[in-house]
Amino acid sequence: MSSPNGSVYKVVLSGQLRDKLKELHRRAQDKGQAARVLSAVKRILTQLRMDPLRFGEPRYMLYHLQMEMRVGAVAPIWVQYGVHQERRIVFVRDFQPLLESDF
Repeated sequence: MSSPNGSVYKVVLSGQLRDKLKELHRRAQDKGQAARVLSAVKRILTQLRMDPLRFGEPRYMLYHLQMEMRVGAVAPIWVQYGVHQERRIVFVRDFQPLLESDF
């Protein structure tokens, strides 16, 4: 949850995941869905930065890392991520198109 002073979470994406997002965007562009994908990714990243524990659903805990793994979606994209609650860092693990997406 967001802290009372309005601080935000740091969102971390690997270079490999950034490349994957570019590829998803390219595929969506080929199907005329680029704007929709871009909007969804922006909304997801905003949620992860502002309140990752209210966005999505918890899946499991990595107790040794003090991290809660979660999934969330904004059509047509879903995201898997981990939240380190003490350090206020979100580690994005994966972005994928929803099953009903055609790209």
